[in-house]
Amino acid sequence: MVEGLGGVNWKQFFIQVVGWALSTLVVGLTVSALFAQGLYAPSAIDSKAINEYKSELSAINTQWYKEFNTTLQSYRQASEDGVLDRLPIATWNELNATLHKHAKTAKDLGDFKKYAAKKPEAYIQELNILFALLQENTILTIGQNDVFDGSVTCNSNVTAAITAGTLVPCMAPKLAGAGTEFIM
Repeated sequence: MVEGLGGVNWKQFFIQVVGWALSTLVVGLTVSALFAQGLYAPSAIDSKAINEYKSELSAINTQWYKEFNTTLQSYRQASEDGVLDRLPIATWNELNATLHKHAKTAKDLGDFKKYAAKKPEAYIQELNILFALLQENTILTIGQNDVFDGSVTCNSNVTAAITAGTLVPCMAPKLAGAGTEFIM
């Protein structure tokens, strides 16, 4: 100060100011990058919840495919004998192959050693395929010659009973009315 403005090394002063500004910028960007990495990284809690979600969806898919396959298998003989208008043996074979293929995929999705990186969309897609198959081929249509929503009697899955016209109580659930509360 005693020397006045001439005693200041302006070049050195400029380098220090620019260095201070640049170091502030670099530190700010580094800290924000580290913060973002911590903020957006998957957590153990999220991973556990996602794996539980995937596991449940896979189990639901697998169980429904088993139930659907059990029903389909019970109508095999009647289909082979040609007494079901809506389920000729060619359709039965095609449906059986489709069920086998998708049931294996649904079961494999539950194996996290193979499919840990699968996105939830894969599980939802398999569930949608299952529901489409169920909608198109439910017990209300698969083994029945004359059935309508709410039927109380259906064909048996025994060829002789179908040929004789013997009807049995429908094993399929009735369609629920509006406002029905389901207890789990």
